[in-house]
Amino acid sequence: MFIQLDSDGIIRDCIDYAHPGYIEAPSLTAPLPSGIIAGWYRWEGGQTVLVPELRQAALDMQIAEAIDVYTEELIEGGLL
Repeated sequence: MFIQLDSDGIIRDCIDYAHPGYIEAPSLTAPLPSGIIAGWYRWEGGQTVLVPELRQAALDMQIAEAIDVYTEELIEGGLL
């Protein structure tokens, strides 16, 4: 497995072949942890580490986006 990290060591992408900009992560195997490319995990000492604060921030953003979409649909439908 190969991973792409951001400048803070957060995993941003996982692929199963070598590619420029990706590092080998032999300890990472399928099935991948839930949320691995959602930005919930940091790569530390050759292992994935779940960062609960990142997970919660990502979930909060998804909820806010869903509320925005639903509100827009209500406005367009003349219900608000």
